[in-house]
Amino acid sequence: MSPFPENDAREARIGALGRAYADALLSGDEAGAEIAIREAMDAGLVTAEIDDEIIAPALWLVGEMWQRGEISVADEHAATEISIRVLALQREAQRVAEARVHHRVMLAAPSGEQHVVALRMVDNLLRSAG
Repeated sequence: MSPFPENDAREARIGALGRAYADALLSGDEAGAEIAIREAMDAGLVTAEIDDEIIAPALWLVGEMWQRGEISVADEHAATEISIRVLALQREAQRVAEARVHHRVMLAAPSGEQHVVALRMVDNLLRSAG
């Protein structure tokens, strides 16, 4: 165990997401692949980390399995197409997140209003959404 348990947990999370993504590619599960990448984005991984630590290793695995004859060329092509769609999803999610930075929201209650729990909940929701 390393002296930095948070790094161990992060690496374990990335490994789990990588396995989920590879499994989705190998089973032709586009929704599963998208979920794995969305979870990676939600976990705070930047584009380069997702590409280098999740997508690329899964595609290498697919290529090696195709080369060994363990999967068909159709399986390899499906995995490639799923990955192309996931990359587009990743780009669009980043574009939307960057666009949100330029929007401001004002939350208010009438003067003297003491019941603001719901307003605070909306504040938390908006902040977490970027």
